[in-house]
Amino acid sequence: MRTTWMRMGRVGLLACLGVIGLAAPVAVAQDPSPAPSSGPAPVTILTTCGSHAYPGQGIAGPIIDPHDPGPEAAALGKALLTWRGELPSWTGDQASADDLVWRLAGQDQTGILFLAALRDAERSWIAIEATRGGGSRSNIGDCRPRRVTGPAVGPADWWLDPSHPAPAPDATELDLLVLEQACASGASAVGRIAHPEIVSDETSVTITIGVLPAPGDHSCQGNPPTELTLPLPEPLGQRRLLDGSHQPPIPAAPPDAWSEPEVDHMDPEAVLLAYLAALVEGDCATASRFAAPTFVRGAGELCGHVTVLSATLGPGDPARPSRGELVYATTLGIIGDDPSLPDGSIRWFYSLQRQPDDRWLIAGGGTGP
Repeated sequence: MRTTWMRMGRVGLLACLGVIGLAAPVAVAQDPSPAPSSGPAPVTILTTCGSHAYPGQGIAGPIIDPHDPGPEAAALGKALLTWRGELPSWTGDQASADDLVWRLAGQDQTGILFLAALRDAERSWIAIEATRGGGSRSNIGDCRPRRVTGPAVGPADWWLDPSHPAPAPDATELDLLVLEQACASGASAVGRIAHPEIVSDETSVTITIGVLPAPGDHSCQGNPPTELTLPLPEPLGQRRLLDGSHQPPIPAAPPDAWSEPEVDHMDPEAVLLAYLAALVEGDCATASRFAAPTFVRGAGELCGHVTVLSATLGPGDPARPSRGELVYATTLGIIGDDPSLPDGSIRWFYSLQRQPDDRWLIAGGGTGP
């Protein structure tokens, strides 16, 4: 299932958030460097290291000296005394620990987030989270600062969907894949993508996308990407696409740790089971990786056209109508607006064909073998 946002101007996109009850986002910082002492007020964003999101300036926040007066400096000084023995293990040596420059990334009534840049590019930042209240202690750890669009919204990576043509300069919408970073028991983010923020200048279009958390407890086996069609307020032109959830924004691309699902394409049953799992999740981007070009709507493809609530393989062995072809019986539970497919449980057959490179792909489907 592909999510599509209606096209509207920048003001309309932000204003509608309050109407539908999603957390209203804050503006995207165009320049991640510290703001000058004079001029416009600094932009406020929400920064998280993975749990709580703090309002402030993120990595562009003001430098804090723990010896200065003020409650923020005192909180940092207390935390540094607590963790002084641990700092060399995070920075590599005591000298670099003493040289750390701390910034006030954000704060609210629950605590304060301090960030310091590390020399180790693999870890990037060290964070101290000082909770408020008497007798409370601080936390320390690595951090890759992420920007979120609301206090109840988690960060997500996004990139152009490779199953669609690259956007032309006159493109007014983008076909994207969105990857939730929070644990979601391997489920897609369908129905949980918060309204994206889009900020443009002469050279780039910065898009920040977040995902509302799924209710309940979840395991962390990795999540599939979710398709999203995103209208732009103006043609893309020759501008770069940047992912604004990172600080600073980075070129949109799949994260280094992400990889496509590992499915043995030489095993036809494994291919069909992987497809059915994606079908139930409404993840048509993943489902399409197991389909031949002939497998489209009208030739058995249901993904994106009806809602499939459940899918069961079998019973029985697949039929073999010809060499290099297998037909599997499945039972699908569906709801949708297709009069030819009434809501409820239906019998659906999938034809898989061996490709010239020996991979098995789904080539067709329907109510009869």
